[in-house]
Amino acid sequence: MKIKTINLPSTEMEAIASFMNNPESALETYKIDQVNWPEQYPYKPEVTLRMAHNGKELFLQFDVREQYTMARVDKDNGEVWTDSCCEFFINFDETGYYNLEMTCIGKALLGFRKTKKDAIHGDQQTMESIRRISTMGTEPFEEKK
Repeated sequence: MKIKTINLPSTEMEAIASFMNNPESALETYKIDQVNWPEQYPYKPEVTLRMAHNGKELFLQFDVREQYTMARVDKDNGEVWTDSCCEFFINFDETGYYNLEMTCIGKALLGFRKTKKDAIHGDQQTMESIRRISTMGTEPFEEKK
């Protein structure tokens, strides 16, 4: 898969988000519809992903429609998988892979792994460098319909 390179006059997140949302941007939209453990988790929300990069940053836009949403985790590198979140994996070579999980309020878990068990998580400076915009705000909330 090739991630499209973009060159925008502004590096402000609002401008990037506007570009990512624009149907004329020619970004491919990927439908994410695989459930890895359907016996344990039969519910499948509607999820799409759009991606681009500018040579310095990778931009991911997840659009999610689900019946129930929850965001209890209030810090980065917390147990974000317990909330409504999306997950992204990428590798650049055979030395390992990066795993980013992001909740619906922009709390993130970032790890570099050679195997599932040996994660090196992003330090505070790295986590603060991840720019985010959430349409659901940034404050934690209990499950809601």
